[in-house]
Amino acid sequence: MPSYLLIWNPNRWQWVDLAECIAKVKAQGCCADRWGVGRNKKIVKGDRLFLMRLGKEPRGICGSGWATSDVLESQHWNENKAALFVELRWDVLLDPDHESILPREILNHGTLAKMKWDSRISGVRISDEAAKELERVWASL
Repeated sequence: MPSYLLIWNPNRWQWVDLAECIAKVKAQGCCADRWGVGRNKKIVKGDRLFLMRLGKEPRGICGSGWATSDVLESQHWNENKAALFVELRWDVLLDPDHESILPREILNHGTLAKMKWDSRISGVRISDEAAKELERVWASL
């Protein structure tokens, strides 16, 4: 099963309903959402997704979920143009300002260090080897 990296930079986009999404995940076990995937048209329903917070500290993995759709084209959230998105279901979503997340520094070691984690664009494929290790480390958090 392919895994992909989604990017969230709070310096570029304020996630106004983050607390509501987190509450849904904690109460119901998941929360439906959608996320931009850059130029990636290969993500399909069932693919694994991890959310990386970049931009301001703390930086690191703060969410995971599953694609519930193939890639869709829709209006860009900040521009008057089309963009690519996937519908998804968060299974873990943490507030980096108030909860411990998987720190960016952890991703610099071992198998995880082989992946470029600081992408500025969502939709980067995580190698199968790195995804397996990320799942293990993420589960221990």
